[in-house]
Amino acid sequence: MPRRQHRDYSFESEDNEDETRSLGLSKRRRIKHHSRHSSVQAEQHGINTAGLPTFPDELLFEILSHLPTAPMPNAGYGPLDAECHIVRQQSLLTLSLTCSNLRRFFRPYVWNRIEIISSKGRTSNLELLRQLEVVTVRDPSLAQYVEVVNVHVRDYSVVPVVEELARCIAIFPNLHSVKLQISFNPAERPFGYRSEVSKIFSSRSYPQIRSIFVSKSAYGLLASCPEVLEARNLEVGRLDGWHFLRAISSCHRLENLEIASNMSLQKFQEIPSNFPKVRTLVLHLFRSPHDFSEELECLSNLKHLSHLMIRAEWHTAEARTYIVDWAKALLLDLQRADGEEKYLQLTGQDWPKIEEVDIILPALKTISPINN
Repeated sequence: MPRRQHRDYSFESEDNEDETRSLGLSKRRRIKHHSRHSSVQAEQHGINTAGLPTFPDELLFEILSHLPTAPMPNAGYGPLDAECHIVRQQSLLTLSLTCSNLRRFFRPYVWNRIEIISSKGRTSNLELLRQLEVVTVRDPSLAQYVEVVNVHVRDYSVVPVVEELARCIAIFPNLHSVKLQISFNPAERPFGYRSEVSKIFSSRSYPQIRSIFVSKSAYGLLASCPEVLEARNLEVGRLDGWHFLRAISSCHRLENLEIASNMSLQKFQEIPSNFPKVRTLVLHLFRSPHDFSEELECLSNLKHLSHLMIRAEWHTAEARTYIVDWAKALLLDLQRADGEEKYLQLTGQDWPKIEEVDIILPALKTISPINN
């Protein structure tokens, strides 16, 4: 039987090590060559590896802080505020077109607000539809950035425009504030579009919305916002107090409420039970407080009330004294129970002689127990 020959692996092992070192060196040379080749390609194709594309987010936030800031839409939002928003949006759009890095950072801010308040009927409605299409059809990833909707739907194809708006609002998961006005011709539609709008929103639910301002024709939206904390009527008037109160009757988490004095005693009695969490109350007085003292007493059951703002349309010093005394007594009684700071404001339209009232009742100091 032939003897098995013993192979010496020592030289083979050294050869393998040399080969490995040689391969490693060759690989490093190829990587270095590829790096130089990539740099040359970057220069040839104009790829910027310095400057704006390398700006960190901290620096981009600093740039963002210097842009004009538009206020949140509310009842007092006007043309100057809208102009501020337009300037900000155009600046953001320009920055987002500069390079991919700035586009990544600034583009979400371009579309965090859908706003159309132009007075041009057909043009403004078409612009609204265009913006909605951008964030829901062309690039659905932008829908997550929409936080504010501030639109004035003009009297042109109102129903289909509101239908599309209702569909899109449901797609905006981070939407928290809505201001919706709907124009109409009173001669052709005495009641506006209330029934049509209510029907459109009746099958929808928007639990993400926290603040809402609506005109009378848009009251139907209120019932679809069960988690809303602030609801305001854009058309506070002598004959509309109870209509608005009925529209928000299902918004039991309201913390900011605006009402008018032209309501029945029964409506005032329902306020504390329907809106037990109210902290800020705006009360419009269209008659002397002597005429509805019983209605005012119902407000003492708003146990969480901290801010009381009264807008009065009467001009007598006697009425002013009466309402101030009543409001101070109400807030002091509530303060004895919760110890929180209270605030009273009384203003009126065209008060040349009667001074406005601003009263702050500081929070009560709690007495710590004495340790024996």
